[in-house]
Amino acid sequence: MRVGGNRSPQRQRRRLIEVWARNAGRVVAAALFVALATGPAWADSIELRGSGTVALIMRSLAEDYMRSQPATIVTVSAGGSWWGFKSVIDGTADIAMASDEPTDDLAALVKERGIKLTDVTLGLDAVAPIVSDANTLTDISLAQLRDIYRGKIAKWSAIGGADLAIEVLTGEATSGTFEIWNERVLGYGAVITPTAKIVAGPQLAQRLKDNPGAIAYTTLAFVSGFKSLSVDGVAASADSVRTHRYAIARPLKLFARDPVRPELKKFIDFALGPAGQAIVAKQKFVTVSGEQK
Repeated sequence: MRVGGNRSPQRQRRRLIEVWARNAGRVVAAALFVALATGPAWADSIELRGSGTVALIMRSLAEDYMRSQPATIVTVSAGGSWWGFKSVIDGTADIAMASDEPTDDLAALVKERGIKLTDVTLGLDAVAPIVSDANTLTDISLAQLRDIYRGKIAKWSAIGGADLAIEVLTGEATSGTFEIWNERVLGYGAVITPTAKIVAGPQLAQRLKDNPGAIAYTTLAFVSGFKSLSVDGVAASADSVRTHRYAIARPLKLFARDPVRPELKKFIDFALGPAGQAIVAKQKFVTVSGEQK
């Protein structure tokens, strides 16, 4: 006859596991209840999405802000201005980083959903044409740039350069940098030459090195690593951008839903204050206040 308490080692082990699991479940549930009742270790979270150009500033700025505000988590994700706007409109991000205004389709979506967006200018930027070091030109007109990117000028010799075919390089169509180039150089409604190649990152530098006939464009943050051309006699610089003399310039903006939540306003004020503007300058963009060359 088997005695009730005389279980096999396997059954005893199983019973211990069941008891442990029930107790562990109670501990986890209790911990979850306490966390929900008292709040997590960080009270606020702020998510920014959008322009890769603005993200260059915001990643450093977010790190500094979190050091001064340890109860806040700030995440920064780059994927293009359009994505940033769409995320804020959909409510999946708090702040859109943008180097352009919302496109027509996004503006229509804002109106359709009854949303109001408010924005601040974080800094200023310029987009400069860049070429191979072997290119003998130092200046180009806006009209010549337009004709090159539309495919109407195919050789550098047509504008005083070497007898070389022009290879047109461009960025992704979803990027704010492409948008400003499209607006100020190509002209909205115009079509970029079908021979243009999409090249970005380290590949861009390599392409310009390999092909003396290539032309591309980049922002102030990276222009010092390339040979850039002045446009209509004006070089891209902090001074020419701030004084509106350089033709291909743009604001770098942060957009949020209106009314702006207090924790977002606090973060935005930090970005516009001395600490935030110091980061704008350090990243080689143009500040919205103070002296900078």
